[in-house]
Amino acid sequence: MRAKEAEIKKGIIRNNSIWDKLVFSKIKESTGGRVRLMVVGSAPLAGNVLTFTRCALGCLIVEGYGQTECCAPITLTVQGDHVPEHVGPPVPCCCIKLVDVPEMEYYAKKNQGEVCVKGTNVFVGYFKDPERTAQAIDEFGWHHTGDVGMWLPNWNT
Repeated sequence: MRAKEAEIKKGIIRNNSIWDKLVFSKIKESTGGRVRLMVVGSAPLAGNVLTFTRCALGCLIVEGYGQTECCAPITLTVQGDHVPEHVGPPVPCCCIKLVDVPEMEYYAKKNQGEVCVKGTNVFVGYFKDPERTAQAIDEFGWHHTGDVGMWLPNWNT
């Protein structure tokens, strides 16, 4: 694991090392043996699970965040970013902001808050349900996801 993880940290993703043949071949074969790309997005993936899977399968694995109201992706990790436990920057068609959630002590000025998104992939409203639409989309067109997020120091510009 240490040898494969060290390669991943250097940006080397492969499935033909001696470790792949001796240690990880059964795991790769259990997935069909030909996985080249995996996209994860249903729930946060633990860092140790993501790192193990990258080592065992020797394929590119990207993690994202989104929801049905946004045709799935809002953010997606960047190819070559080996650091686990974040969901990457916004996809090109999205703008994201954080808004205060004072009752939970999350404040945008502290880089934490409710995730709000605007973009061409964001829905225009719930079908024949203006009341729920008004709860989800504010007067400026921002969709309030109801999720709490935070900006990491390397993405906050």
